[in-house]
Amino acid sequence: MIVVDDREEKLIDALDALGVEFSVQRLAVGDVWVGDFVVERKAGGDLEKSIIDRRVWRQLEQIRRLEKRPLLLLERLERFNEKVVMGFLASLVVKGIAVFFTHDVSDSALFLERLDAQLSKERRPHSIVFKKPFWTLAERQRAFVEFLPHVGPVLASRLLSTFVTVKALANASVEALERVPGVGRQKARDIVAFFNTPYDIQQDWGSHAHRVR
Repeated sequence: MIVVDDREEKLIDALDALGVEFSVQRLAVGDVWVGDFVVERKAGGDLEKSIIDRRVWRQLEQIRRLEKRPLLLLERLERFNEKVVMGFLASLVVKGIAVFFTHDVSDSALFLERLDAQLSKERRPHSIVFKKPFWTLAERQRAFVEFLPHVGPVLASRLLSTFVTVKALANASVEALERVPGVGRQKARDIVAFFNTPYDIQQDWGSHAHRVR
């Protein structure tokens, strides 16, 4: 999600023109927030002035104190004091601070939209299942059972041998599970809870749960 400072009127108009989803509020630090990036936007001569009076360094330090990732967005960097600006950019590289150059405010809006889209992709959960090139049905069944709480490969095989099918195992009572060697009362309760607790999409996907609904 993109959050823009309410004083960035031209950028707000440019984002609006792109049809980008964003919110506007007064930000104490940075000009734009995108995911865990806090963006400082500098245009033309403002960059040189902020380097000379060290304002830009104070702004970047404020971002780091928030444990966020600073990103410097530079617009219309055409005429400048090479010694001042190049030295500053070299310092950013050494400090590992991201920099992106744009031609104008419309370019900046497009970049922020693309940054937000890329971050959204990376925030999606990856599959937690290890996938072999080839699985037999029995291997798939045992792999599934191994995901049960406190169940390893030996106990998984023992449970499947006892209950024969995954469905029968899922329907087993605490008492029936306890009769399997290696399954105590608490482990049996945990297995029953696994099969009977409703899925919590918020716990799984967090703030991005709406993406799979």
